[in-house]
Amino acid sequence: MRQYFNPVIPGCYPDPSICRVKDHYYLVASSFEYFPGIPIFESIDLINWRSLGCVLNRPEQVDLKGSNGHSGIFAPTIRYYGGMFYVVATNVSHGGHFIVKSKDPRKGWSNPIYINQEGIDPSLYFERKTAYLLSTAKDHGKDAILISKVNLDTGETRGPHYLWHGDGGRYLEGPHLYKINGFYYLLASEGGTEYGHMLVLARSRTLLGKYIPCPDNPILTNRNLGGYELQGTGHGDLIQDINGRWWIVFLGFRQLGQYLQFHTLGREVNLLPVVFRNNWVNIKDKIARLKIMTKRKIPRQKRLKDKQQKDLKIGDDLVFLRNPNLKNYKLTPTLFKLKGDGLLSERMISPTALFTRQRSFNDSFSAKVDVKESRAGLTVYLESDQHYDLILEERNGKWILSRRLSIGPAIDEKVIASVEKVSGKGLPKLMIECKKGYYILKARINNKNINCGRYDARFLSSEVAGDFTGVMLGIFIEKQGTATFSEIEIKRNGRKLWERF
Repeated sequence: MRQYFNPVIPGCYPDPSICRVKDHYYLVASSFEYFPGIPIFESIDLINWRSLGCVLNRPEQVDLKGSNGHSGIFAPTIRYYGGMFYVVATNVSHGGHFIVKSKDPRKGWSNPIYINQEGIDPSLYFERKTAYLLSTAKDHGKDAILISKVNLDTGETRGPHYLWHGDGGRYLEGPHLYKINGFYYLLASEGGTEYGHMLVLARSRTLLGKYIPCPDNPILTNRNLGGYELQGTGHGDLIQDINGRWWIVFLGFRQLGQYLQFHTLGREVNLLPVVFRNNWVNIKDKIARLKIMTKRKIPRQKRLKDKQQKDLKIGDDLVFLRNPNLKNYKLTPTLFKLKGDGLLSERMISPTALFTRQRSFNDSFSAKVDVKESRAGLTVYLESDQHYDLILEERNGKWILSRRLSIGPAIDEKVIASVEKVSGKGLPKLMIECKKGYYILKARINNKNINCGRYDARFLSSEVAGDFTGVMLGIFIEKQGTATFSEIEIKRNGRKLWERF
Protein backbone atom coordinates (compact mmCIF):
# COMPACT_ATOMS: atom_id res chain seq x y z
CA MET A 1 0.00 0.00 0.00
CA ARG A 2 1.13 3.52 -0.75
CA GLN A 3 -0.04 6.63 1.03
CA TYR A 4 -0.22 10.36 0.57
CA PHE A 5 -2.00 13.19 2.35
CA ASN A 6 -4.59 15.76 1.31
CA PRO A 7 -4.56 18.60 0.56
CA VAL A 8 -1.86 18.13 -2.06
CA ILE A 9 -1.77 21.93 -2.49
CA PRO A 10 -2.66 23.61 0.83
CA GLY A 11 -3.99 27.14 1.15
CA CYS A 12 -6.50 29.12 -0.86
CA TYR A 13 -6.26 27.55 -4.34
CA PRO A 14 -9.90 26.72 -5.13
CA ASP A 15 -11.61 25.37 -8.26
CA PRO A 16 -8.65 23.28 -9.49
CA SER A 17 -8.37 22.26 -13.13
CA ILE A 18 -5.69 19.98 -14.54
CA CYS A 19 -4.17 18.73 -17.77
CA ARG A 20 -1.28 16.44 -18.69
CA VAL A 21 1.43 16.91 -21.32
CA LYS A 22 3.55 13.75 -21.64
CA ASP A 23 4.69 13.03 -18.07
CA HIS A 24 4.06 16.50 -16.65
CA TYR A 25 0.84 17.73 -15.07
CA TYR A 26 -0.32 21.35 -14.94
CA LEU A 27 -2.93 22.74 -12.55
CA VAL A 28 -4.61 26.14 -12.25
CA ALA A 29 -6.87 27.65 -9.59
CA SER A 30 -9.10 30.67 -8.96
CA SER A 31 -7.58 33.92 -7.69
CA PHE A 32 -10.58 36.29 -7.24
CA GLU A 33 -9.38 39.78 -6.20
CA TYR A 34 -5.63 39.05 -6.12
CA PHE A 35 -2.95 39.95 -8.65
CA PRO A 36 -1.11 38.27 -10.29
CA GLY A 37 -4.07 36.06 -11.12
CA ILE A 38 -4.70 32.36 -11.82
CA PRO A 39 -1.85 30.55 -10.05
CA ILE A 40 -0.39 27.66 -12.05
CA PHE A 41 1.48 24.62 -10.75
CA GLU A 42 3.50 21.78 -12.27
CA SER A 43 3.99 18.19 -11.07
CA ILE A 44 5.32 14.84 -12.26
CA ASP A 45 3.50 12.71 -9.67
CA LEU A 46 0.19 14.55 -8.95
CA ILE A 47 1.18 14.87 -5.27
CA ASN A 48 4.17 17.21 -5.13
CA TRP A 49 3.54 20.50 -6.91
CA ARG A 50 5.83 23.38 -7.86
CA SER A 51 4.64 26.92 -8.56
CA LEU A 52 5.09 28.30 -12.07
CA GLY A 53 3.83 31.71 -11.02
CA CYS A 54 0.56 33.03 -12.43
CA VAL A 55 -1.16 33.09 -15.80
CA LEU A 56 -2.29 36.72 -15.49
CA ASN A 57 0.92 38.49 -14.47
CA ARG A 58 0.76 41.68 -16.52
CA PRO A 59 -1.52 44.61 -15.62
CA GLU A 60 -2.96 44.81 -19.15
CA GLN A 61 -4.23 41.21 -18.89
CA VAL A 62 -6.77 41.79 -16.14
CA ASP A 63 -8.94 44.53 -14.61
CA LEU A 64 -9.66 43.90 -10.93
CA LYS A 65 -10.90 47.33 -9.90
CA GLY A 66 -13.60 46.96 -7.26
CA SER A 67 -13.16 43.19 -7.00
CA ASN A 68 -13.51 41.42 -3.67
CA GLY A 69 -13.51 37.93 -2.18
CA HIS A 70 -16.57 36.89 -4.16
CA SER A 71 -15.76 38.48 -7.51
CA GLY A 72 -12.75 38.89 -9.79
CA ILE A 73 -11.34 35.76 -11.45
CA PHE A 74 -13.51 32.64 -11.17
CA ALA A 75 -12.90 28.97 -11.93
CA PRO A 76 -10.25 28.64 -14.65
CA THR A 77 -9.93 25.54 -16.83
CA ILE A 78 -6.60 24.48 -18.36
CA ARG A 79 -6.36 22.29 -21.45
CA TYR A 80 -3.59 21.33 -23.90
CA TYR A 81 -4.42 20.82 -27.57
CA GLY A 82 -2.43 20.97 -30.79
CA GLY A 83 0.80 22.05 -29.10
CA MET A 84 -0.86 24.93 -27.24
CA PHE A 85 -1.95 25.47 -23.64
CA TYR A 86 -5.31 27.18 -23.19
CA VAL A 87 -6.77 28.67 -20.02
CA VAL A 88 -10.36 29.87 -19.97
CA ALA A 89 -11.88 31.68 -16.97
CA THR A 90 -14.43 34.33 -15.98
CA ASN A 91 -13.68 37.86 -14.80
CA VAL A 92 -16.92 38.34 -12.89
CA SER A 93 -16.09 42.00 -12.25
CA HIS A 94 -15.08 43.06 -15.76
CA GLY A 95 -15.60 41.46 -19.15
CA GLY A 96 -16.88 37.96 -18.45
CA HIS A 97 -15.37 34.83 -20.05
CA PHE A 98 -11.92 35.02 -21.66
CA ILE A 99 -9.24 32.76 -23.15
CA VAL A 100 -5.47 33.08 -22.84
CA LYS A 101 -2.95 30.78 -24.47
CA SER A 102 0.72 29.83 -24.31
CA LYS A 103 3.15 27.43 -25.94
CA ASP A 104 5.13 27.27 -22.69
CA PRO A 105 3.60 28.22 -19.30
CA ARG A 106 7.05 29.26 -18.06
CA LYS A 107 7.33 31.92 -20.75
CA GLY A 108 4.09 33.81 -20.27
CA TRP A 109 0.57 33.93 -21.64
CA SER A 110 -1.24 35.96 -24.26
CA ASN A 111 -3.54 38.86 -23.59
CA PRO A 112 -7.14 37.72 -23.05
CA ILE A 113 -9.61 37.13 -25.85
CA TYR A 114 -13.12 37.76 -24.52
CA ILE A 115 -16.03 35.45 -25.29
CA ASN A 116 -19.65 36.50 -25.53
CA GLN A 117 -21.37 33.68 -23.66
CA GLU A 118 -23.39 33.98 -20.48
CA GLY A 119 -22.73 32.30 -17.17
CA ILE A 120 -19.67 31.40 -15.10
CA ASP A 121 -17.17 28.54 -14.72
CA PRO A 122 -16.20 28.05 -18.38
CA SER A 123 -14.49 24.90 -19.64
CA LEU A 124 -13.03 23.74 -22.95
CA TYR A 125 -13.55 20.52 -24.88
CA PHE A 126 -11.85 19.62 -28.17
CA GLU A 127 -13.07 17.20 -30.83
CA ARG A 128 -12.20 16.86 -34.52
CA LYS A 129 -10.28 20.14 -34.62
CA THR A 130 -13.26 21.96 -33.13
CA ALA A 131 -13.20 23.76 -29.78
CA TYR A 132 -16.28 23.86 -27.58
CA LEU A 133 -16.94 26.16 -24.64
CA LEU A 134 -19.05 24.99 -21.71
CA SER A 135 -20.40 27.18 -18.92
CA THR A 136 -23.21 27.28 -16.40
CA ALA A 137 -26.11 29.69 -16.79
CA LYS A 138 -29.90 29.84 -16.58
CA ASP A 139 -32.39 28.18 -18.92
CA HIS A 140 -35.81 29.75 -18.29
CA GLY A 141 -34.87 30.20 -14.64
CA LYS A 142 -33.36 26.73 -14.17
CA ASP A 143 -29.66 26.04 -13.65
CA ALA A 144 -28.16 24.61 -16.83
CA ILE A 145 -24.91 23.65 -18.52
CA LEU A 146 -24.61 25.05 -22.01
CA ILE A 147 -22.16 24.42 -24.84
CA SER A 148 -21.10 26.45 -27.89
CA LYS A 149 -18.54 26.13 -30.63
CA VAL A 150 -15.85 28.73 -30.01
CA ASN A 151 -13.19 30.32 -32.19
CA LEU A 152 -10.11 30.43 -29.98
CA ASP A 153 -8.54 33.24 -32.02
CA THR A 154 -11.51 35.63 -32.01
CA GLY A 155 -13.73 34.48 -29.13
CA GLU A 156 -16.73 34.20 -31.46
CA THR A 157 -19.24 31.47 -30.57
CA ARG A 158 -21.93 29.47 -32.38
CA GLY A 159 -24.72 28.25 -30.14
CA PRO A 160 -25.49 27.74 -27.36
CA HIS A 161 -27.05 24.33 -26.85
CA TYR A 162 -28.30 23.35 -23.39
CA LEU A 163 -26.77 20.02 -22.33
CA TRP A 164 -28.04 19.24 -18.84
CA HIS A 165 -29.98 20.77 -15.96
CA GLY A 166 -28.15 18.85 -13.26
CA ASP A 167 -29.40 16.24 -10.83
CA GLY A 168 -31.59 18.33 -8.57
CA GLY A 169 -29.08 20.12 -6.34
CA ARG A 170 -28.77 23.89 -6.10
CA TYR A 171 -26.06 25.96 -7.81
CA LEU A 172 -25.05 23.77 -10.74
CA GLU A 173 -21.47 24.80 -11.55
CA GLY A 174 -17.97 23.79 -12.59
CA PRO A 175 -18.77 21.70 -15.71
CA HIS A 176 -16.13 19.63 -17.50
CA LEU A 177 -16.65 17.33 -20.49
CA TYR A 178 -14.64 14.20 -21.39
CA LYS A 179 -14.90 11.42 -23.96
CA ILE A 180 -13.84 8.10 -22.45
CA ASN A 181 -14.46 4.61 -23.86
CA GLY A 182 -17.16 5.77 -26.24
CA PHE A 183 -19.13 7.82 -23.69
CA TYR A 184 -19.29 11.57 -23.18
CA TYR A 185 -19.07 12.30 -19.46
CA LEU A 186 -20.29 15.57 -18.00
CA LEU A 187 -18.86 16.31 -14.55
CA ALA A 188 -20.29 19.16 -12.47
CA SER A 189 -20.85 20.37 -8.91
CA GLU A 190 -24.04 21.06 -7.00
CA GLY A 191 -25.04 22.08 -3.50
CA GLY A 192 -23.10 25.33 -3.27
CA THR A 193 -19.46 25.58 -2.28
CA GLU A 194 -20.16 25.13 1.42
CA TYR A 195 -20.90 22.08 3.56
CA GLY A 196 -23.41 20.65 1.07
CA HIS A 197 -21.00 20.67 -1.88
CA MET A 198 -20.95 17.57 -4.10
CA LEU A 199 -19.81 16.24 -7.45
CA VAL A 200 -22.39 14.84 -9.87
CA LEU A 201 -22.00 13.04 -13.18
CA ALA A 202 -23.99 12.41 -16.35
CA ARG A 203 -23.16 10.61 -19.59
CA SER A 204 -24.29 10.37 -23.19
CA ARG A 205 -23.41 8.44 -26.35
CA THR A 206 -23.47 11.69 -28.34
CA LEU A 207 -21.91 15.08 -27.72
CA LEU A 208 -25.16 17.02 -27.51
CA GLY A 209 -27.01 14.44 -25.47
CA LYS A 210 -29.35 13.34 -24.05
CA TYR A 211 -27.28 13.19 -20.84
CA ILE A 212 -28.37 10.59 -18.30
CA PRO A 213 -27.46 11.21 -14.63
CA CYS A 214 -25.35 8.66 -12.79
CA PRO A 215 -27.61 6.45 -10.65
CA ASP A 216 -25.07 6.76 -7.84
CA ASN A 217 -25.00 10.59 -7.70
CA PRO A 218 -23.41 12.34 -5.94
CA ILE A 219 -20.20 10.56 -6.84
CA LEU A 220 -18.29 12.54 -4.17
CA THR A 221 -19.45 14.50 -1.13
CA ASN A 222 -18.47 14.89 2.52
CA ARG A 223 -21.80 16.48 3.43
CA ASN A 224 -22.73 13.64 5.79
CA LEU A 225 -19.36 13.50 7.61
CA GLY A 226 -20.35 16.06 10.21
CA GLY A 227 -17.36 15.69 12.53
CA TYR A 228 -14.69 15.16 9.90
CA GLU A 229 -12.09 17.86 9.31
CA LEU A 230 -12.28 17.85 5.49
CA GLN A 231 -15.55 19.36 4.24
CA GLY A 232 -17.09 21.13 1.23
CA THR A 233 -15.70 18.68 -1.33
CA GLY A 234 -16.56 19.40 -4.97
CA HIS A 235 -15.60 21.29 -8.14
CA GLY A 236 -13.32 18.64 -9.62
CA ASP A 237 -11.49 17.73 -12.81
CA LEU A 238 -10.53 14.25 -14.05
CA ILE A 239 -7.04 13.36 -15.26
CA GLN A 240 -5.49 10.17 -16.67
CA ASP A 241 -1.91 9.56 -15.50
CA ILE A 242 0.99 8.20 -17.54
CA ASN A 243 0.13 4.67 -16.35
CA GLY A 244 -3.42 4.89 -17.70
CA ARG A 245 -5.04 5.28 -14.27
CA TRP A 246 -7.64 7.94 -13.57
CA TRP A 247 -7.60 10.50 -10.75
CA ILE A 248 -9.65 13.51 -9.76
CA VAL A 249 -8.49 16.83 -8.33
CA PHE A 250 -11.12 18.75 -6.41
CA LEU A 251 -11.54 21.43 -3.78
CA GLY A 252 -12.31 20.98 -0.11
CA PHE A 253 -11.70 22.90 3.09
CA ARG A 254 -10.41 21.96 6.54
CA GLN A 255 -12.63 23.19 9.35
CA LEU A 256 -11.16 24.48 12.60
CA GLY A 257 -12.38 21.61 14.76
CA GLN A 258 -14.61 18.57 14.90
CA TYR A 259 -17.58 20.66 15.96
CA LEU A 260 -16.13 24.07 15.10
CA GLN A 261 -17.62 24.50 11.65
CA PHE A 262 -15.56 27.42 10.40
CA HIS A 263 -12.71 27.44 7.88
CA THR A 264 -9.99 30.04 7.42
CA LEU A 265 -7.42 28.54 5.04
CA GLY A 266 -9.74 28.72 2.06
CA ARG A 267 -10.65 25.90 -0.29
CA GLU A 268 -7.66 23.69 -1.04
CA VAL A 269 -6.60 21.21 -3.74
CA ASN A 270 -7.20 17.53 -2.99
CA LEU A 271 -6.60 14.33 -4.96
CA LEU A 272 -8.35 10.95 -5.11
CA PRO A 273 -7.97 7.82 -7.24
CA VAL A 274 -10.84 7.03 -9.61
CA VAL A 275 -11.96 3.81 -11.30
CA PHE A 276 -14.68 3.11 -13.87
CA ARG A 277 -17.36 0.58 -12.95
CA ASN A 278 -20.19 -0.17 -15.35
CA ASN A 279 -18.92 2.78 -17.37
CA TRP A 280 -19.47 5.20 -14.48
CA VAL A 281 -16.86 7.12 -12.49
CA ASN A 282 -16.45 5.48 -9.08
CA ILE A 283 -14.73 7.00 -6.05
CA LYS A 284 -14.24 4.75 -3.03
CA ASP A 285 -17.03 5.28 -0.49
CA LYS A 286 -17.94 8.51 -2.33
CA ILE A 287 -16.05 10.50 0.31
CA ALA A 288 -12.68 12.23 0.65
CA ARG A 289 -10.15 11.64 3.40
CA LEU A 290 -7.03 13.52 4.44
CA LYS A 291 -4.92 10.34 4.58
CA ILE A 292 -5.16 8.26 1.41
CA MET A 293 -4.04 4.63 1.15
CA THR A 294 -3.95 3.16 -2.34
CA LYS A 295 -2.67 -0.03 -3.97
CA ARG A 296 -2.11 1.68 -7.29
CA LYS A 297 1.24 2.85 -8.51
CA ILE A 298 1.61 6.58 -8.00
CA PRO A 299 3.24 8.02 -11.13
CA ARG A 300 6.98 8.50 -10.56
CA GLN A 301 6.38 9.99 -7.08
CA LYS A 302 9.34 12.28 -7.42
CA ARG A 303 9.42 15.87 -6.31
CA LEU A 304 10.31 18.52 -8.85
CA LYS A 305 13.22 20.60 -7.66
CA ASP A 306 11.86 23.72 -5.99
CA LYS A 307 13.17 27.15 -6.81
CA GLN A 308 15.71 28.49 -4.36
CA GLN A 309 14.34 30.78 -1.66
CA LYS A 310 16.27 33.74 -3.05
CA ASP A 311 14.39 33.35 -6.34
CA LEU A 312 10.90 33.63 -4.86
CA LYS A 313 9.05 36.46 -6.50
CA ILE A 314 5.69 38.10 -7.02
CA GLY A 315 3.21 35.51 -8.22
CA ASP A 316 4.98 32.47 -6.76
CA ASP A 317 3.91 33.20 -3.22
CA LEU A 318 3.40 36.97 -2.97
CA VAL A 319 0.36 38.79 -4.35
CA PHE A 320 -1.28 42.21 -4.38
CA LEU A 321 -4.89 43.24 -3.89
CA ARG A 322 -6.48 44.15 -7.23
CA ASN A 323 -4.31 46.12 -9.68
CA PRO A 324 -1.40 47.62 -7.74
CA ASN A 325 0.37 50.90 -8.35
CA LEU A 326 3.82 49.37 -8.75
CA LYS A 327 5.47 52.76 -8.18
CA ASN A 328 4.56 52.33 -4.50
CA TYR A 329 6.81 49.28 -4.15
CA LYS A 330 10.58 48.96 -4.10
CA LEU A 331 11.52 45.32 -3.55
CA THR A 332 15.16 44.31 -3.06
CA PRO A 333 16.77 41.05 -1.94
CA THR A 334 17.03 42.32 1.64
CA LEU A 335 14.06 44.64 2.20
CA PHE A 336 10.71 45.84 0.94
CA LYS A 337 10.10 49.59 0.84
CA LEU A 338 6.44 50.63 0.55
CA LYS A 339 4.92 54.04 -0.11
CA GLY A 340 1.56 54.84 1.45
CA ASP A 341 -1.51 55.08 -0.79
CA GLY A 342 -4.97 54.50 0.68
CA LEU A 343 -6.24 52.33 3.51
CA LEU A 344 -6.23 48.57 3.96
CA SER A 345 -10.02 48.70 4.09
CA GLU A 346 -10.28 50.25 0.59
CA ARG A 347 -12.78 48.36 -1.57
CA MET A 348 -12.26 49.86 -5.01
CA ILE A 349 -8.53 50.56 -5.36
CA SER A 350 -5.41 48.62 -4.44
CA PRO A 351 -3.99 49.60 -1.03
CA THR A 352 -0.22 49.37 -0.69
CA ALA A 353 0.14 45.86 0.70
CA LEU A 354 1.76 42.50 -0.08
CA PHE A 355 0.28 39.16 0.92
CA THR A 356 1.14 35.48 1.18
CA ARG A 357 -1.45 32.75 1.66
CA GLN A 358 -1.79 31.12 5.06
CA ARG A 359 -1.21 27.48 4.12
CA SER A 360 -1.23 25.66 7.45
CA PHE A 361 -2.80 26.12 10.86
CA ASN A 362 0.70 26.72 12.28
CA ASP A 363 2.17 29.35 9.98
CA SER A 364 4.08 32.34 11.31
CA PHE A 365 5.02 35.65 9.74
CA SER A 366 7.39 38.34 11.05
CA ALA A 367 9.29 41.42 9.93
CA LYS A 368 11.22 44.36 11.29
CA VAL A 369 9.53 47.65 10.48
CA ASP A 370 10.82 51.18 10.06
CA VAL A 371 8.07 53.71 9.40
CA LYS A 372 8.26 57.43 8.60
CA GLU A 373 5.28 59.82 8.72
CA SER A 374 2.83 56.99 8.28
CA ARG A 375 1.27 53.85 9.78
CA ALA A 376 2.47 50.42 8.74
CA GLY A 377 2.44 46.88 9.99
CA LEU A 378 1.39 43.27 9.61
CA THR A 379 -2.09 41.94 8.87
CA VAL A 380 -4.09 38.74 9.10
CA TYR A 381 -6.36 39.50 6.15
CA LEU A 382 -9.49 37.89 4.74
CA GLU A 383 -11.47 40.80 3.28
CA SER A 384 -11.43 44.59 3.25
CA ASP A 385 -13.67 44.57 6.33
CA GLN A 386 -12.38 41.34 7.94
CA HIS A 387 -8.78 41.59 9.20
CA TYR A 388 -6.62 41.73 12.33
CA ASP A 389 -3.75 44.24 12.17
CA LEU A 390 -0.62 45.07 14.13
CA ILE A 391 0.22 48.73 13.44
CA LEU A 392 3.40 50.71 14.14
CA GLU A 393 3.78 54.51 14.10
CA GLU A 394 6.66 56.84 14.92
CA ARG A 395 5.43 59.85 16.88
CA ASN A 396 7.39 62.44 18.92
CA GLY A 397 10.40 60.18 19.37
CA LYS A 398 8.31 57.17 20.36
CA TRP A 399 7.18 53.95 18.78
CA ILE A 400 3.39 53.68 19.04
CA LEU A 401 2.17 50.09 18.74
CA SER A 402 -1.54 49.40 18.16
CA ARG A 403 -3.73 46.48 17.31
CA ARG A 404 -6.84 46.83 15.16
CA LEU A 405 -9.69 44.36 14.78
CA SER A 406 -11.98 44.85 11.77
CA ILE A 407 -14.98 42.52 11.82
CA GLY A 408 -17.57 43.75 9.35
CA PRO A 409 -18.83 47.17 10.45
CA ALA A 410 -17.25 46.76 13.90
CA ILE A 411 -13.74 48.23 14.13
CA ASP A 412 -11.78 48.32 17.37
CA GLU A 413 -8.33 49.91 17.54
CA LYS A 414 -6.31 50.00 20.74
CA VAL A 415 -2.85 51.32 21.61
CA ILE A 416 -0.87 48.46 23.14
CA ALA A 417 2.40 50.25 23.89
CA SER A 418 4.15 53.62 23.63
CA VAL A 419 7.90 53.07 23.77
CA GLU A 420 10.77 55.56 23.63
CA LYS A 421 13.07 55.13 20.67
CA VAL A 422 16.45 54.04 22.02
CA SER A 423 19.58 54.35 19.92
CA GLY A 424 21.34 51.07 19.26
CA LYS A 425 18.34 48.87 20.11
CA GLY A 426 17.42 48.20 16.50
CA LEU A 427 14.07 48.33 14.76
CA PRO A 428 10.80 47.00 16.17
CA LYS A 429 9.92 43.46 15.12
CA LEU A 430 6.26 42.58 14.54
CA MET A 431 5.05 38.97 14.60
CA ILE A 432 1.96 36.91 13.74
CA GLU A 433 1.58 33.34 14.98
CA CYS A 434 -1.21 31.22 13.50
CA LYS A 435 -2.84 28.54 15.61
CA LYS A 436 -5.80 26.29 14.96
CA GLY A 437 -8.64 28.51 16.12
CA TYR A 438 -6.84 31.76 16.91
CA TYR A 439 -4.10 34.22 15.96
CA ILE A 440 -1.43 35.63 18.28
CA LEU A 441 -0.07 39.14 17.65
CA LYS A 442 3.30 40.01 19.21
CA ALA A 443 6.09 42.55 18.98
CA ARG A 444 9.63 43.07 20.20
CA ILE A 445 10.77 46.66 20.78
CA ASN A 446 14.03 47.71 22.46
CA ASN A 447 14.75 44.01 23.10
CA LYS A 448 11.55 43.62 25.12
CA ASN A 449 8.69 41.30 24.15
CA ILE A 450 5.17 42.76 23.95
CA ASN A 451 2.09 40.54 23.90
CA CYS A 452 -0.58 42.16 21.73
CA GLY A 453 -3.31 39.60 22.25
CA ARG A 454 -4.87 36.36 21.05
CA TYR A 455 -7.82 36.66 18.67
CA ASP A 456 -10.52 34.24 17.55
CA ALA A 457 -10.05 32.84 14.03
CA ARG A 458 -13.78 32.31 13.49
CA PHE A 459 -14.31 35.98 12.61
CA LEU A 460 -11.88 35.58 9.69
CA SER A 461 -13.71 32.58 8.27
CA SER A 462 -15.79 32.27 5.12
CA GLU A 463 -18.77 31.30 7.28
CA VAL A 464 -18.69 34.79 8.85
CA ALA A 465 -17.49 36.90 5.91
CA GLY A 466 -19.43 35.06 3.20
CA ASP A 467 -16.61 35.16 0.65
CA PHE A 468 -14.73 32.54 -1.39
CA THR A 469 -11.13 33.19 -0.33
CA GLY A 470 -8.89 32.29 2.60
CA VAL A 471 -6.71 34.13 5.09
CA MET A 472 -3.65 35.99 3.86
CA LEU A 473 -0.70 37.15 5.94
CA GLY A 474 0.73 40.44 4.81
CA ILE A 475 2.55 43.72 5.21
CA PHE A 476 0.89 47.08 4.57
CA ILE A 477 1.20 50.84 4.89
CA GLU A 478 -1.58 53.40 5.31
CA LYS A 479 -1.66 57.15 4.72
CA GLN A 480 1.25 59.05 3.17
CA GLY A 481 4.88 58.38 3.99
CA THR A 482 7.05 55.30 3.66
CA ALA A 483 7.78 52.09 5.51
CA THR A 484 10.64 49.64 5.18
CA PHE A 485 10.21 45.96 6.04
CA SER A 486 13.34 43.90 6.63
CA GLU A 487 14.25 40.49 8.06
CA ILE A 488 10.97 39.15 6.69
CA GLU A 489 10.41 35.54 7.68
CA ILE A 490 7.64 33.08 6.75
CA LYS A 491 7.30 29.66 8.36
CA ARG A 492 4.92 26.87 7.33
CA ASN A 493 4.20 24.35 10.08
CA GLY A 494 7.37 25.51 11.80
CA ARG A 495 9.53 25.04 8.68
CA LYS A 496 11.22 28.16 7.40
CA LEU A 497 9.87 28.78 3.91
CA TRP A 498 11.38 32.13 3.16
CA GLU A 499 13.46 34.88 4.67
CA ARG A 500 14.94 38.14 3.52
CA PHE A 501 17.88 39.37 5.57
